[in-house]
Amino acid sequence: MTAMLSRGRPYLLSLVGFVVTLAFLGPYLVMLLDALRPSGDVLESPPTLLPRTWQFSTFGTVLSDPRFLSWLKTSLLVAGASTVLVLVVAVPAAYFTARVRFPGRRAFLLLV
Repeated sequence: MTAMLSRGRPYLLSLVGFVVTLAFLGPYLVMLLDALRPSGDVLESPPTLLPRTWQFSTFGTVLSDPRFLSWLKTSLLVAGASTVLVLVVAVPAAYFTARVRFPGRRAFLLLV
């Protein structure tokens, strides 16, 4: 019995990983499908997963709006600056924590 369980374990773990992946990707799929349907169909009753009519022009409309491009530029600037700031602070802190033994190090690592 244990030999059978040990042989099936990789398959079970793969299946669980696949289900978890689907659970995390599900909302993104719903957002994409909602973006591809006409705005009047988003709140239709009863709701359907796939759009009745596909509308690909939504992406072109959004990308051609100068306000969107300004917002995108601002978001990328903030995300980039935040990433650089976090790396500048975190890399030396990680190096110090890995190399130097200090009182409370274990508690610090558990906290972090």
